[in-house]
Amino acid sequence: MESINISKRKYENLKKLKLAEGVISTEASFYKLLYMNKVKVFKNLHKTSGKVFANKLFTLTMLDEYKEILPDSFVIPEALCSVEKEIKGFILPYIKGITLESYLNDKNVDTKDKLYYIKKIGDILDKLEHIRNNSVLDSIYINDLHASNFIVEPKKKDIKVIDLDSSRICDAKPFSARYLTPLSLFNEFPCKNKYDIYIKDDPKMEGMSVLDMMKYADYEVYYCKYNNYRDELGYVNSNRESDLYCYTILFLNYLYGENVGSFTLEEFYNYMYYLEKLGFDRELLNVIYLIVSSAPNENIGNFLDSVTEEQVKKASKDEYKKYLIKY
Repeated sequence: MESINISKRKYENLKKLKLAEGVISTEASFYKLLYMNKVKVFKNLHKTSGKVFANKLFTLTMLDEYKEILPDSFVIPEALCSVEKEIKGFILPYIKGITLESYLNDKNVDTKDKLYYIKKIGDILDKLEHIRNNSVLDSIYINDLHASNFIVEPKKKDIKVIDLDSSRICDAKPFSARYLTPLSLFNEFPCKNKYDIYIKDDPKMEGMSVLDMMKYADYEVYYCKYNNYRDELGYVNSNRESDLYCYTILFLNYLYGENVGSFTLEEFYNYMYYLEKLGFDRELLNVIYLIVSSAPNENIGNFLDSVTEEQVKKASKDEYKKYLIKY
């Protein structure tokens, strides 16, 4: 991966970028940087040593190596950035637009336009599935998939994926993700992801069927040996199931207005029953239910055309609370 060096003076005089409302970055600060007569974004990492940083560098290198076959919607880091030969972070293309989260919260934007961009995320996930199945790159997942990690370009009717240095590519170790925490709804059926770790790292489980894995006597013992590792480098070794789970949660959060991923299983089923009462398409609901089942998740983007503006309005937290009080 290309590396550029800037002077300490230039570094200290960089103009800080203001993040979108509601967007918080704990791992880095962002600055505007003029490079090759073009405005770039400099992601200045707070931590530039240790295992997490080494994992970050590996992820950046793999993104650069495979950039030619990754989706056009991916905002790929372009170069490492050093100050007096000490790596401080990396530079990215500067994208003019707004975060999907801000776009979805804008009351002046039509529902059909919001659903259009949510559906485009489904198209991106389909492209990744195609890449994994038809190229040498058989492991690429967004991982930290949430509305603030997408940039909407309304004039181009396009959407970009950012923060890809937290993605999973090749043998990169797991990074933390907003919707994949120990207390999230995701952990009601964590087997969808635990297996992904076992198959790769535990030779005793090579070729073992899912059913056999569930019967495996030392299941929890083998899981627990990864606890410290996962606490240090991230919660989930992301895979197809986790990306599709996060995508479904993103859509539900848009409907509800808050994080449905923090629901208990009972709260989730109660809210889903309410969506049924609102007349949401049965096929769409069946796909959403998959995230709390042991069956493989599906791409909800293929079922969003059925959603109406009235259904979106009624699905909000305020309307749902009124329903609970009434019934």
